[in-house]
This record gives sequence, C-alpha cells and structure tokens, in this order.
Amino acid sequence: MEFGLTTDQTMMQESIDRTLARVAPLERVRKAVDEPFARDVFGALVELGVPGILIPEDFGGLGLSLLDAALAAEMLGKHVAPVPFVASAVMAPLALISAGTDAQKKTWLPKLARGEAVAGVAVSEHAQGFVQRTGYVFEAESDGSLIGAAKNALLFAASQQKESREVAFIVFNTSSEDSPFVDGGSVAAGDADGGDA
Repeated sequence: MEFGLTTDQTMMQESIDRTLARVAPLERVRKAVDEPFARDVFGALVELGVPGILIPEDFGGLGLSLLDAALAAEMLGKHVAPVPFVASAVMAPLALISAGTDAQKKTWLPKLARGEAVAGVAVSEHAQGFVQRTGYVFEAESDGSLIGAAKNALLFAASQQKESREVAFIVFNTSSEDSPFVDGGSVAAGDADGGDA
C-alpha cells in the first residue's frame, strides 16, 4: 500500500508554493493586515483553481479530496497567505454539497469556485447537545462582512466580489436531519436585517 503523495498532489503543492512565493512575500502579507483579505493574492489562487478545490467539476470546481485541500492549506500556512480558505473553499462548499438545495448549489458553488464570492461560516455554540429553537440575528457591516449569531444553526455568508456589495446568507438547521435548510436571503452591505429560523 502506497502512503506517499501522488505526482499530481506534489505538483499541485509545488504550483501553489511557487505562486505564493511570487505574489505573497512577507511585505505583502504585512500590508494585508488592514484588508479583509489580499484580493491580489486570492486572484492568483483563483487562477490555480484553489477556491474550487472541493467543488465538483459539474459546478466549475476541481472536484478533489479533503487530502488535496489539506495539502493546499499547508502551502497557504507556509506563506501565511492572507486569503479566505477554510470557510470559503472547504466548509461552505461541503455544507452546500451535503445540505443545500439544487438551486443553492447552482447559484453558489460556481461563484465560490470562480472566486466571485467568498464565504464565511459560523457554527452556533448550541450546534450539539441541547436543542432550543430560537431565531438568528445578523448585521451586514459597511465592509461587507456579516456578523451574527444563530442557535442550532450553521450560518453560511457569502460576500460577492462584484459591485453589488450584497451579502447573501444561508442558514442550515443542525438539529434536524429531515429538513437541514432553514432560510436564506440577502441584504445590502451596510443595512441590517434579521429573521426567525
């Protein structure tokens, strides 16, 4: 049994390593401290397909494995790359693939794979154990980020990189196997809104 990396996996890591060495030197990483993330560095990773590493090819992704995502994460960590990855390229796609509706998959997976949307994921403190059905509250900040809380839910927020400055959200109920999807919608950045789960 072979426990080493495949040639393709080694080549992928080397490609990400070379790209980050070129676009994310330490000086660039330091400048990113006041940015939500380094869009130029992220753009270089989009060209390699990194945001779509786990997204199926049918939705424009690479359709690779969690091991491949871990190998990409290793290179991102090596270069302290100031880019979204775990939430946007791993957690949100996995949540959408496993619990999203067909419409949500068609809408969000291609955008995530192309780097047109960046996702953030939050899991409530009550996601396991005690189940109490309560609502969720969120607030869109002026920079497009989404701040909120949810009980017994996983909140997936995606900030589109286009001029629309809209923040979309999808809430998955983690307390019910029958109907994991709770609610979804969007709000213009800078506005505040909310709903009941």
